[in-house]
Amino acid sequence: KIIDATRLLGDTFSLSMSVQSMDPQVMENISRANIKLDHYKAIAKELSAQGRPQHAEVIIPLPEETFNTHVKGLSDLMDTDVSRVVSHTIQILHGTPYADDKKYMEKHGYKTKFRIVPLDFGKYDNNYIFDYEEVGVATRTFSFKDYIESRKLTFIIDLCNNGNTFLALKKYILSNGLKRSEWVKYIYKNIDKFDKSIKDILDSFVNESKSELWNSEEELVKYYSNEKNYNKLVSGDAGGNVLYRHTAWMYSSQSQVLINEIFQMTREFINTNNIKTNKIEEEMNELKKFANCITLD
Repeated sequence: KIIDATRLLGDTFSLSMSVQSMDPQVMENISRANIKLDHYKAIAKELSAQGRPQHAEVIIPLPEETFNTHVKGLSDLMDTDVSRVVSHTIQILHGTPYADDKKYMEKHGYKTKFRIVPLDFGKYDNNYIFDYEEVGVATRTFSFKDYIESRKLTFIIDLCNNGNTFLALKKYILSNGLKRSEWVKYIYKNIDKFDKSIKDILDSFVNESKSELWNSEEELVKYYSNEKNYNKLVSGDAGGNVLYRHTAWMYSSQSQVLINEIFQMTREFINTNNIKTNKIEEEMNELKKFANCITLD
């Protein structure tokens, strides 16, 4: 019914296919339920066939989610025809047990931090005004280290799976009987092989994912109320969307290097799966030319 109701709007908007988590136990813990994965895949396939963009959204860390269940959920989503897979950090909002039920938070071992809402700040009548949010960054089953690793994986997904640069390459991977999720995870597990120019941006992404977090509202406000630090917000060196900023940085400054590295890793990925064909090198070279043309367009 939703597909029929929105068909007239075509590709004028991206349809959100939010799931929060793909793990049944996690969904039970938050009193939610997803539609069956087969149905989800069917809807994503139908929307894709219509040329309509859609994105899947998950939230981390939810109660009893682990890094492994989170990765499995992302993998399941990438292996549908959904256009983009997006991961959000959980907000501690009033009207939910996360902000209103202290025992609930203690039960699940939540640890929280504070950060600036992207680009929401200003100076009015010489007073510094900041819009900030409290977010969950760890639970008893999902450590802060897991949180940072999940952020790194999200960055790789945004670079490789989301967007159009590697769209033809993703189709090529499927045509060889391989899974997109396995391809993305192979790249994630081999990020140490990246060229230094790529690793520098990855390192910056990890460092800023940590430095944007503060222990308290007071600490955050005090730091950015200093004129020198406030200017970091104004210049865009802090206080923005960390993922979007680094994705834009990567493509604006290192797109050709990134494409070279991704295609090299993809060759390795295909070889590790013993795909036998005499045309792989020729086909990969043509796909690489196409990817380069997209970024130059």
